[in-house]
Amino acid sequence: MSRKNGLPFGLVAGLILSFLSSTPVSHEALTERHTYHGKYHTLIQVVHCPSEQAYDEAEYGIYADAGYFGEVVYCQQSLPAAYWVYVSPRWYLWKHKDLSAMGFENLHQKIALRTQTLTLSFDFKQEHRLWAKAQSQAIAQAIQAFEQLSGLPYPGDNPYVIEEDPHLVDLLGLAGPQGMKLASPPEGSFWTALHEVVHIWNADQEPLWMIEGLANYYSFLLMKRLKLPFRDQETYATSIADWQAIQGTAEDLPLAGHYLDLPQGKAMAWWAMIHELFGPQFVNQVFVRLYREKKLSTTQLAQMIRQVSGKDPSPLLDGWLRKGPYRVKQSRDFGPVSYPLTGVWSSSP
Repeated sequence: MSRKNGLPFGLVAGLILSFLSSTPVSHEALTERHTYHGKYHTLIQVVHCPSEQAYDEAEYGIYADAGYFGEVVYCQQSLPAAYWVYVSPRWYLWKHKDLSAMGFENLHQKIALRTQTLTLSFDFKQEHRLWAKAQSQAIAQAIQAFEQLSGLPYPGDNPYVIEEDPHLVDLLGLAGPQGMKLASPPEGSFWTALHEVVHIWNADQEPLWMIEGLANYYSFLLMKRLKLPFRDQETYATSIADWQAIQGTAEDLPLAGHYLDLPQGKAMAWWAMIHELFGPQFVNQVFVRLYREKKLSTTQLAQMIRQVSGKDPSPLLDGWLRKGPYRVKQSRDFGPVSYPLTGVWSSSP
């Protein structure tokens, strides 16, 4: 997942009446949760915006560390640069971050990219120093490699802030062009980090099944390219088995509009078929178009498949992206496998 790493400052047009509270809060009223377990101090402001609460909680849940943002407009108000912590229903804006108070430290790494020298800034628990160094190196190599794979220059902040977050529960990582959060080891694995690297490019796009499926597709290719180890059950076969367990049942919903209700393996299997049939250059064409246009419909995707295949793309959509019985369950059901995938990524687990 990705989009939880950036505050929704775009906002929906036609805001209903909002309320901004800047009333000071006493230190006695604040808890460890408000400071995100001692990470922040020196409270600047408390923001309460009822009109945005449902949107914020859909993005962040009821408790989250959103990190640092410069001066922004939120809830029709200009707000100062600060570290943002959400404790429903309010945002707490803090002036300073104190890593040492949490037993954290920081490392910096510079990497040469196509158009700039990027600085990675990684905050991590002191006892996880070796893990953080290995993760930082992998992320640096993956960013360089993904510029080459996609042909798109790095679009994120510089410096780019990566944070170990021991309090991530439901997700193993969050990322976008503004920064990245990773669960502590062992859950914060190489594959998690490389998946989040792809989200630096595609976090703000739609539809969800496409950006997440492509993040898995590219992160597997990056893992193979960088020869990094997968952790425990982080294999294509395991993901596919989870999906095949529900295939053809009432739980086997179309990818379009239902990604979060499905095992990741369904989207992974579909992109594997597309790769094997039409090649990595075609997958990259889809990725680049999505990057530039920010949204891609099933109809537009079908048109691209028709152009590259010269055939009716419907068999690759039915049962997969839209309702209907499966007419294609593996690559060779549609045509010759011209670009076979081997190893951890294959259309045939």
